[in-house]
Amino acid sequence: MLSAVQGPHGQTARTGPAGRHEFASELPFDPAADLSADEACWIMDEMMATETVYTSLYYHNPGEIAPTTPVTSALRAYVLAYCKTIDLAYTELSKGHIYDGEDCWLDHYGLPVQLSDSVGDINHILDMAIEEADVEGLAPLAHRLSFRKGLLNAFAEHTGSATETNLEYDPSFLESITIMIAPVEASSRARGSFDTRMPSHLRQNMPLPAVAIPSHSETWKAMGGINSRLKALAALLSTSDPMDWECALRGHAWIAEDLPILRSMFKTAFCPPRGVDAPVATDDIVASTLSAEPNVMDRLESSLPSEKLRQYLVWKDLVRGYTVATFTTPLMNRSRQRRSYLSLAHSWNERATLAEQFDVSVAASLHVLRLDCLLEAAIAAEALNLISSDEESAAWWWIERITFTRRSLAPSATWRNLWSESWRSIATAMRLLIALAPMSAAVISRENFQLRYKWERKQPMYLASGKLFSALRPAYWDFCRAQAQEPSQASASCDVADSAGR
Repeated sequence: MLSAVQGPHGQTARTGPAGRHEFASELPFDPAADLSADEACWIMDEMMATETVYTSLYYHNPGEIAPTTPVTSALRAYVLAYCKTIDLAYTELSKGHIYDGEDCWLDHYGLPVQLSDSVGDINHILDMAIEEADVEGLAPLAHRLSFRKGLLNAFAEHTGSATETNLEYDPSFLESITIMIAPVEASSRARGSFDTRMPSHLRQNMPLPAVAIPSHSETWKAMGGINSRLKALAALLSTSDPMDWECALRGHAWIAEDLPILRSMFKTAFCPPRGVDAPVATDDIVASTLSAEPNVMDRLESSLPSEKLRQYLVWKDLVRGYTVATFTTPLMNRSRQRRSYLSLAHSWNERATLAEQFDVSVAASLHVLRLDCLLEAAIAAEALNLISSDEESAAWWWIERITFTRRSLAPSATWRNLWSESWRSIATAMRLLIALAPMSAAVISRENFQLRYKWERKQPMYLASGKLFSALRPAYWDFCRAQAQEPSQASASCDVADSAGR
């Protein structure tokens, strides 16, 4: 691999069609230069800040770093670990847990990103460089090498890429390192080892948009946050409680800065590849999601007559799959979350409708799960600024209707119910506020209402036993009638309408 990555950046200027020099480094770059400790520290920090954007010329020339001094030995070890970390990150991002073009850019411009050296071999090189730096009194270099080693081992462990079983990874130690490291000033020689125009050189037909590179202080602060998330993931792997996993995964929905690589690692941990035991059994997830006893599926299966058993088994597999999909939806980006929740709400409506043939209590639980999906989709629409001023009243009315219906179906004091009740209070308050101070003089038309809430036009399901569907639908005339009332009176009407619909 070291010989394969030598070519992308030559040491001479590139000549364009008109004889004009293009993509030439403005500063000289010598990969075999005898750097000072401060220069090496700055290069390491800059590599961390610009990771995976290919601007580091050392990334393209790792084999030319001559380990003749403790500083260059440390830099060579760091660059090798840097290359391996990118290899592991690219492998993880390629698993399909996140979306290429939305969450990240997986085009590596034809450059080889795989490093054949094992994590254990690179750890050995890092250990020798750290020991040498400690002997020479180069603590800043040793700290950066130790952090890169810990980050490499964490990636290897949580991406399922580690073949070694004795990798050293201590989140608390890494946390202490991020506090000790102080940024250093750059020299012209250190700056010459980066070329910000490298992406344009590698991808000339469709260059990437400009990327805001964080400062070194911001980078180390972000690394502290990454380490905290990895620490939480390591602790989560020790539990099989579905509630712990659900709280952790739902937390991603409200962390706007959470990196795609972290979301993918959590998805890999929760849904490991075939042949690896999952941390939580699927039936336990179903039981926790439905707030039912652990063996609810087995109980239903044993109580059904033979003519309904085959249909039930198909329904059961669908419920298991949709439950896992609902569980992991918070790991998507916010726009994907909204679309996924809307799709899952329609799917849960169908599953709940069929469940009415098997068990009424299970059907009610699935209807509650459908309402949870509708609520999360409505909240995401507000968070994504998709609601215009003339739609605000309808949006909060719809949240109010969802939460009122949910309260009647699931009155117990679970955390999901408390979450729903919180949004019911917010929706009622917002409707009062909008009634007192309208955000727009325009009223949403029926056409726009149906465009926003496409489910109004969705046809109910028909089964052999008759027509079955949930009473709650975003009907335009219901919204108009609610608008004619005071929000508090409309809230009370919700209970009456829901009771009548059921």
